[in-house]
Amino acid sequence: MPVVKRTRKKRGQLQSGQPAAQPAQLPVHKHKTKIILFWIFTAVVLLGIVVFILFGGQIAGKAVHISTTGLTLYSAGVPLDAKQTHTLEVGKPEYFKVYANLGKDAKAKDGNVFAFTFGYGDLSLKDIFPRDASALSVPLDKTENGLIKGVTILDSTTNGDGTITVTGAVLETKSEGGKTVLKGLQDYATNGVVHLATLKIDSDKVPDDPSRQITFTKFEIYDKNEDAPTNIITAKVNPKFKVVKAPCKEGVTKCKDSATLQTCSNKAWKDSACGAGKICEVSSGIAKCVPAAAKKLGDVVGTDGKVNTGDAIQVLRYSLGLRSLTAEEKKAANINCDKDANGDDKINTGDAIQILRFSLGLRGELKCPVS
Repeated sequence: MPVVKRTRKKRGQLQSGQPAAQPAQLPVHKHKTKIILFWIFTAVVLLGIVVFILFGGQIAGKAVHISTTGLTLYSAGVPLDAKQTHTLEVGKPEYFKVYANLGKDAKAKDGNVFAFTFGYGDLSLKDIFPRDASALSVPLDKTENGLIKGVTILDSTTNGDGTITVTGAVLETKSEGGKTVLKGLQDYATNGVVHLATLKIDSDKVPDDPSRQITFTKFEIYDKNEDAPTNIITAKVNPKFKVVKAPCKEGVTKCKDSATLQTCSNKAWKDSACGAGKICEVSSGIAKCVPAAAKKLGDVVGTDGKVNTGDAIQVLRYSLGLRSLTAEEKKAANINCDKDANGDDKINTGDAIQILRFSLGLRGELKCPVS
């Protein structure tokens, strides 16, 4: 009788013809969610890059930081952030926004006309916004550079002491209790704080003492809800800051004068003397020390290489004892090649006359007859 062998199937072993199991896959909806999240993240990053490119200079370049959170009740002026250092770079105007805190809720007061007087010392006032007389009755809804919707500058006057008096008002109307009435400053306020105007201030130079401030000597907003209106403003906020040099770009060069090269290093200008026989010149926007071209006979002053009446006048002034000349200038001025007892160039009115004649075309080439 034949013996039949039975083989036990090992656990996990496939029977003949049974298809292999497929690897586990993520559910379709989870896969799509990951793709969507990836593209959202990519879009946000790209948007951030675009914003930085377009506005990064404005964001990084602001040296005056306004913060209305520290503006106390019924005070007005330019509230700078107490936690920041404030600077005004020479040649770079800053916008100082003028605010007033009229209060909110039960302490809220309102007015629709304001006036303030301020001084700015030796700084330069470039403009006051808004100020366009043709837009008195037109709501201004542009906020860049301080144009304020509904609040209009009526006048700005320079006083005898150099201060400026600014007056403004709200000229828009609204319906209230079935009547048309003028809006108040509170209609444009946020938590009782309203933006009244913006001062564009600049500085031409860094003073010995860089500390400066804008000083408000008068600030008035009268309560429109009182029968005998009183001034709402009880305190003035005067912004303090420092005037500083604009930082230079690393590696940039310029000529301080004809003998000194300046190089920007660590955001500051460093002086370097060009040395004997060299002068500082700018070529293709780059300053550097180069060998000074030998002055030709008659070209006593200037660096244009030309002989003119200016050279004759300066030689005449030297011969009369009214100015001095360098050794190189004396050599160029000694047309007659005269020497004194010490062998130095001897210059007199005769040299000035020959240079003048040459510049007027009355004689030929200036050439020293003695080697």
